[in-house]
Amino acid sequence: MQNFSSVGARTISPKEFHTLGTSNGLTSNLLTRKNVVKVSRVASSALKLNPTLRTLLSELCFAYGEQSLNGLVIVWPSNAHLARRTGLSERSIRYGIQRLTKFGLILPRDSSNGKRFPVWDRKRQLVEAYGFDLSPMLRRSDEFQEEIELEAEMERLEKLNWQKLQCARRDVSRGLEAMRTANHPEYRDQLKGAEALQEQTPKRKIEPQFVAALLEQWETLKSCIFSSLQSHFAANGGTSCRHIEDNTEYPIGDCRVNGVRASANPSEFPKGGQARKNGFEDDTRGEKSSDELQLKTVQEATPALEEFGLEVLSLSDIRKNAIEARPALGVSSAAWAEACCQIGSQQAALLILAVFQLHSDDITEGERRIMNPAGYWRALSRMVADGKYDVTAEFKKLAKRKRKEVRVSG
Repeated sequence: MQNFSSVGARTISPKEFHTLGTSNGLTSNLLTRKNVVKVSRVASSALKLNPTLRTLLSELCFAYGEQSLNGLVIVWPSNAHLARRTGLSERSIRYGIQRLTKFGLILPRDSSNGKRFPVWDRKRQLVEAYGFDLSPMLRRSDEFQEEIELEAEMERLEKLNWQKLQCARRDVSRGLEAMRTANHPEYRDQLKGAEALQEQTPKRKIEPQFVAALLEQWETLKSCIFSSLQSHFAANGGTSCRHIEDNTEYPIGDCRVNGVRASANPSEFPKGGQARKNGFEDDTRGEKSSDELQLKTVQEATPALEEFGLEVLSLSDIRKNAIEARPALGVSSAAWAEACCQIGSQQAALLILAVFQLHSDDITEGERRIMNPAGYWRALSRMVADGKYDVTAEFKKLAKRKRKEVRVSG
């Protein structure tokens, strides 16, 4: 009696056994070489195949001549052909085929002698073929696509949590500085807690679960610090804060603004053009520029604000949206305050929105024209202060370019 365990045939894996009895269920529009190659790339990304397996799977797909056998996608390249095409050794090819089979991407169809070849009839129609069946990979195309979308969503959430963590660290630092300035009695205890938490927080990204745990700790510390500050200032009537000034009388003596002597007597303050010349403008600078800009122009020039969750429904929303978008550009509060003093808060806000849109365009187009958005914004602020940059004109140019892009894409 013949011993079937010693015939030297390849054993069937559990995934192959599960696939043998299933129906194909593939439509004719999926049985094209273009679609097979496309699904192979999606599968490689979803399963995170190494470069060797990616190359081998691609060559198997390129070998498909769009001649299906009863709806099956059969290819029959030899190991020598795959070696010439991929530059891999035959041993690596055999090992790669085993790995692709275990991943459930291909299903070997072995002949009696282990060779791979097609069988044709007189009319040159494919009757039988022995090689590799790529149908299992095509059946799982929806599964691979869902896996990639899920991974992209996880990466987005991880990036969002990391950004929130950085913002929480910054807010804790600001809160500690406020406690130190106000001589808060809990300052040293909170500082020790922040230093201990800082040692646990790496400078680079880590696993998502650790980011979520650290974010919760930083948010808890931030809430504790800010609640302590609020209670402290409420108990002291707000006079412990250095930003509160209860002395509303005019200063004795004189002061200098831009090197020009200014008297303490309000009646002696310069007015009109002399005030603008000497640098006594108030914070209404830039209001005229914003009024000259129509609301529609601002909306057309900054479509990236909608993706950021911001809307410019009125000209009064410009400052509010700029304050929301400022941290995304890396603009510090000190730089913002300096620009507001130099060119007015309205023009500084318009510059924030313009740089935000330009930087978003760079990211969308894959360009690196603005390497440092915060530095670019500060440079534009100085140019506006020197009269070398017109915010209104540049906004109109940006809106015109965006309208042209919409027409082209439409």
